[in-house]
Amino acid sequence: MSSTGAGITVVDVGFLMPNVCGFQEVQSTFGTDATGSRVETRTFIMVGPEIGGYRFPAHRVAAVDLSNANESLETRMDMILGYTTLRQANWLMDFPAKRWAVTRPPRTQELAGATCDADPVK
Repeated sequence: MSSTGAGITVVDVGFLMPNVCGFQEVQSTFGTDATGSRVETRTFIMVGPEIGGYRFPAHRVAAVDLSNANESLETRMDMILGYTTLRQANWLMDFPAKRWAVTRPPRTQELAGATCDADPVK
């Protein structure tokens, strides 16, 4: 799912926790949710995600519990793409056909073989 109105990409904590090696916590910040409520949110650097077959550079994301939103969906959301991700590439969104594509891939640098000995994110 994408939201061109979202200032930051949102990652479900249910996805983040088992994939802790792809995330580095940086700080908490305040954001405004879809209802207009201001909430404190933990932010992370998401390291080199692959989207649509392309590797994206590391960038900031917000961790949010999307379990309530996912309850009523046929296909669960692990992320809601916001500006921090969308700005890195050109996208083609064909909503009637329910398909999308990356038309200009992001510029990225290969990461040196990083390892992860991190404890799970709490």
